[in-house]
Amino acid sequence: MRKENIKRRITLLIFCIVVGIMYSCSVGMSRSINAEENDSRATIISMLNEAKDKTSKSEIFGAEAEVGATIKEGYKIRRNICEDTKNKIMHMNEYVLDTKLGTQKTLEYWFDINKKVRYEYNKLRKQYMYTLDENGDIEKDLLSLDFYLEKEVDNYDPEVNTKVLSDEYIINADKNIDCSGEKVDCKVASHISEINMKEFPTFDKTMKNSLFYKNALSGYEGKDVIIRIETRYYISKNDGKIYFIEIDRTKWDIKEKDDSSGIQKDENSEVKSSTYINFYYPSKSLNIPSKYKKNPYLTNEVYFNYKEIKYVTEYEKNKTVLKVYSCKNKKEYKKRKVINIPDYIKYNDRKYKVIAIDDIAFAKMKKLKKVTIGKNVKTIGANAFKKCNKLKQVYIKSNKISKIGEGAFRRSGGKKLLFYIPKGKYKKYKRLIEKSKTNKFEIIYR
Repeated sequence: MRKENIKRRITLLIFCIVVGIMYSCSVGMSRSINAEENDSRATIISMLNEAKDKTSKSEIFGAEAEVGATIKEGYKIRRNICEDTKNKIMHMNEYVLDTKLGTQKTLEYWFDINKKVRYEYNKLRKQYMYTLDENGDIEKDLLSLDFYLEKEVDNYDPEVNTKVLSDEYIINADKNIDCSGEKVDCKVASHISEINMKEFPTFDKTMKNSLFYKNALSGYEGKDVIIRIETRYYISKNDGKIYFIEIDRTKWDIKEKDDSSGIQKDENSEVKSSTYINFYYPSKSLNIPSKYKKNPYLTNEVYFNYKEIKYVTEYEKNKTVLKVYSCKNKKEYKKRKVINIPDYIKYNDRKYKVIAIDDIAFAKMKKLKKVTIGKNVKTIGANAFKKCNKLKQVYIKSNKISKIGEGAFRRSGGKKLLFYIPKGKYKKYKRLIEKSKTNKFEIIYR
């Protein structure tokens, strides 16, 4: 009996030891697999960031992309952008395709990044033109190649952030691709993510600024949809730069669910779309052709300051003209007593007529006493000089005024406002001034 008990105990002990060894091995293997997965993910992220860094630091590089966004239904845009990072020059061709008519319009732009100027040729006006870009907005909006080269951020762990349904990095099979007529042998890495857009508004800033989420947005923030983005990067085995990016997006509606089912896709609602970015690396530096820079005209809606007054450009009969927009800054509102609206302004060797004063351009200038309006002004906007209560004299040199907006010269109290006008314009200008509801005024011939 005792021998049998001893045998049982020995058998049980051996069994426990074996189970313990097996459990230790399985845990070790599990930890090893997880470590390998984490190492693989970190390695791919590091590889992508290194490739993006090499691409963005190239002296000259370009990208051709289907923008995907449409101007309106039936139109698609494709852009070819090239940047010379040494000379700070950018060139862009924009192709606007009418998918209904099958016609294509090509627009060409040159950018001087240092001077913050964009040049173009206006085919309708048959003129070379330029746009001022003091804040760099044009470069940000139209040319941002950096958008596609932002660093990968490893913070999409579905176990930590429940709004992310899945997120993974994988290595695909190598591929030989054609880039601008040259064959390039590439490694291919993918970043694949799915997100519950219903929860999107609560994402942190870092995640919202990432490439994946910028591509996933498209007006679906906070809506009952799931979006899957797969971004494939083709990286040259030779120089380590990116030569091609493919982006596939799939959208599903979220099914109505009970407590047990969790989040489910409505497979019948699936919508797919895709875009691409083709990178290339020219050998020659970029230079803006001299014909673009030789005395061009300002384009429409360009704001600039001249003698403490802000102007904006407009088109009139295919010519660039100016509208008075406002005083340059708030300090001018407090101290300025005299405003002179010139006949012309000479800006960068071009003369532009000043033809209008905008709404509320000089409203509430408390110390303003005298205004002179140039001979090319045709319209004075509503409330342009409203509540300039110390204003006493308005000298109108123009005989072309056709409209004075309501409240343009309306003041509170004070003496009569004296208008000095050209001969032969008494009846017309009196009617316009009365119609604008100007109180206490008198008209005098100059």
